Amino acid sequence: MRYRINLGAIKRAIDEVFQIKVRTVIKKLSGNPNFPLPWPASITSIEQLEAGLDKFAACCEAALQRDSSKIRARNDARDQLHVLIDNLVPYIEAVAHDNLDILESSGFEVRSTTPVHATSTDPLPAPTDFRVVHGNFSGTLVVHVARSPGAKLYEVEISQNGGSVDAKWDHATVSSSGMHIVVDGLMRGQDIWVRVRAHNKDGPGQWTAPINVMVV
Repeated sequence: MRYRINLGAIKRAIDEVFQIKVRTVIKKLSGNPNFPLPWPASITSIEQLEAGLDKFAACCEAALQRDSSKIRARNDARDQLHVLIDNLVPYIEAVAHDNLDILESSGFEVRSTTPVHATSTDPLPAPTDFRVVHGNFSGTLVVHVARSPGAKLYEVEISQNGGSVDAKWDHATVSSSGMHIVVDGLMRGQDIWVRVRAHNKDGPGQWTAPINVMVV
């Protein structure tokens, strides 16, 4: 059986989970005897990964202000982290030489490349009973979906042009429950689109069809 690092598991993770996964990799690789220093100069270093994560975390915090330029900076910082990870993974796999224990010691999630029946890992369907109502305070919306079996959390995204094919969606919030998800800090009079998906242990599921609502 052959093994590879599961890049999709880390790249598809929502921002908060993505930070945790990258920090785990940094912790596991630091001082790891399976990957002794020095690494080749062309390979992403632990220090570069730490600097990229710190920048991304700061950009995530700034983006909470819902400023479009800060949201773009957050997205750019995440893309830069993806590049650093892409540069590191081939080296980790080459050193591990298909050894599962060594691969797992890196902190990355691992997948088997041997074909298996994947019926149990099909993505979750879009949550049902999706509703969006105005909250008790100005600039606040409350999202509701029915519980998705096996879901660990629910992710909400918003867009100003969610009805178009090339819509750009921004992360709004996550919640461990779909019953009462509050999205706040929105601009009064803003016409926005809202969508939700559930996440389980295998990753994100399918998005709901978006709902259009005017913020009051």
